[in-house]
Amino acid sequence: MKPSCSRQFLQFVGVLSTSAVFFMLPQKAGAQTCSTATIWTSPPVVHYRTVIRDSEEHRLEPNFTVFIELPDGSAANIDPGSIKLNRLAALGEPSVIGDANENGVADLMVKSNRSMLVTGDGLLTVTGSTTSGACFAGQTNVQLHCAPTTVERSDYFLEFTTSDMPDVQLNGLPARLDVHRVRPVFPAACPNITPIRALVLVHGRTVPATAVFDLPYQDYSLMERLAMRGIDTFAANHLGFGLSGIHGHNPLDEPCNASLPQCAVPIGGTCSPRSGVCDCENLPARMQRMDQQGSTSYLNPNPLIDRCEHTSNTRFERVTNQVSELDLVIDDALAKTGLAKVHLLGVSNGGHTVGKYLGDSLPHRDKVAGVVFLASTGFGGIAGLDEPPPRSQPTWPLGLINSADAMSAFNLVLTCPGQQDAGIADALWDAIRARDPIGSTWGPQPRGLSRYPIVSRFLWNPTVASNIDTPALVLNGLNDNVVLPLRSVEIWSSSPLQVPETTCTSDAECAPEYACRPFPAPARCRLNNRILQQLDCASHALLWETCSGENCINPHKTVQKRIGDWILTGK
Repeated sequence: MKPSCSRQFLQFVGVLSTSAVFFMLPQKAGAQTCSTATIWTSPPVVHYRTVIRDSEEHRLEPNFTVFIELPDGSAANIDPGSIKLNRLAALGEPSVIGDANENGVADLMVKSNRSMLVTGDGLLTVTGSTTSGACFAGQTNVQLHCAPTTVERSDYFLEFTTSDMPDVQLNGLPARLDVHRVRPVFPAACPNITPIRALVLVHGRTVPATAVFDLPYQDYSLMERLAMRGIDTFAANHLGFGLSGIHGHNPLDEPCNASLPQCAVPIGGTCSPRSGVCDCENLPARMQRMDQQGSTSYLNPNPLIDRCEHTSNTRFERVTNQVSELDLVIDDALAKTGLAKVHLLGVSNGGHTVGKYLGDSLPHRDKVAGVVFLASTGFGGIAGLDEPPPRSQPTWPLGLINSADAMSAFNLVLTCPGQQDAGIADALWDAIRARDPIGSTWGPQPRGLSRYPIVSRFLWNPTVASNIDTPALVLNGLNDNVVLPLRSVEIWSSSPLQVPETTCTSDAECAPEYACRPFPAPARCRLNNRILQQLDCASHALLWETCSGENCINPHKTVQKRIGDWILTGK
């Protein structure tokens, strides 16, 4: 099987860390063209169980053979140390020149173990170079016996009792979390095969988890793609999203709990809300839309003709409430899978929740094998400070989005053709509304609205992030105008400090397993277990973005593959 011969370059940025940071770029004119290698393997059929075993137990036995033949017969000139099998290095030895297929053309035999097949769904991509520097690339398919054949979706609730809510009248009430699971299904003829990884996914500020992670449109579902690679996936809607709510006394069921106009603030004074008249957004400013009660884009005239008083006069939750909910979901995933640890992913403001979960608690870190920060909020603004006093908090609990708001995460760039599929807007909004039977009946019809809770976020800063020794993949789009790409660099850089603390100008000054990190200044040696990847032609909506044209790099497919590869291999 012959791949495109153009090499896809990964540019490494030395000022940050040549071992950890790379930007994915489209193929540029004048780039080196690689020769097409012929690849075959022995055995040509591999049992999925052995791939899982080698991956799980980190086995290094040379139980898989790969043959490489170059078109000019120069296999003897291949540098064995340059060979990558699905981006993983081949074993250093044995490597033998021969003519295994007896066609009169020399080939190079190298060895590996079957674990590298876990990153390619049976597709094996081989790259390398000769001693003269010429590159080559080739592909072949290895049949995976007993690999997942489909996925199974299920929805269920986790019951709990509310506590430590900002509005004390909401404490001690029965509540439930809406959990969506997508798991791999293995062939009936292959008993006793179970997933070796589980992933818990955490949504952001306004869009529910099901729409973010399991979008039922073409190949855009991250959960389905990961499940087809053998990863069991769980995504829960935090309290106030979709079907997650408080039984019988949910203030988010009341349209009067949406925002009123911003109250006037005297120069040098403080904001004072007036019941049924005006609200105080306070901090962080300009994060919420004001007067959704009176806006014809939101609640006027359906269901509100006039503005009305709130039944709850503060934000709905704190980020610490969401951390407690996340712990319930993780415990449930561990119980259902029987695994010792899960992987964790937070997107946008979900990264703040995930960061607090790991950074504030060693017992929490003991439950997590690895974490993905995807387009995650970092340390800018007031998020890194302690929780502001109640008088500085929003004075209402309910926020709303419409279909235009849902699409605001896209930052379309003229130099990135085909970034937004023509059907994605309707597919995304349909998925959002499907999880909100109440909000979907409010506002202009037939499009309706979707509800989300107002949540105060605080104490996500370099100090908290440096407590997290869990391996991390930090991933974002370079065209993100919702969360600046710099925030991902800050999360990547704020890993645990070397002891004793050491300032540095290069990685060479750091102990093994540590690297020189620039943030926060001054540059210091920090644990080198975080990978930063920033994608060109991708914005905050990178899970829902695509591309067109020659050599384009599809954001949503790249994210799906990169996350799956990292969860399965740690690389």
